[in-house]
Amino acid sequence: WRWGAASRFIILSPSAFIFFLFSWYRSKEGETVILNCHFNSPRPPSLPDLTVKWYKEDEKGQMDLLENNVTILPNNSRIFMSGDLSHGDASLVILNVTTSDHGIYFCEVTLPDGKVVTGDGTKLRIRRALVPFTLISFALLSLSSSITNFYKTT
Repeated sequence: WRWGAASRFIILSPSAFIFFLFSWYRSKEGETVILNCHFNSPRPPSLPDLTVKWYKEDEKGQMDLLENNVTILPNNSRIFMSGDLSHGDASLVILNVTTSDHGIYFCEVTLPDGKVVTGDGTKLRIRRALVPFTLISFALLSLSSSITNFYKTT
């Protein structure tokens, strides 16, 4: 499984809502993940007056990832916004995911009228990449050979 649950709308008023495609997402280490976040505004958004914030919650607490449409993590080019804000798309991309990316991701959009729209999060689970069987076999064969040679010399 890669995605789960049905599409969800969070309606703030008849004219403003935020839409998340999935409530949870599964991936494995090394893959690229796109967390979708779409919003609607009563009028076409004025980009200078529109801001997006993404943050993650996990067992360590809350960590801001993107604020004012810009990644704020130092030395981290793996996480960035890929959506087109002028079309209501504030999706987030995470390249080369690792198990440290586990958590619940929230998209928060501040509309030009000052209204803040926040979804209820997308849970991201990352499973470790499996070591290819041939590497495991080679490592065990080498270990077995080393043990055998050790006992032959003693």
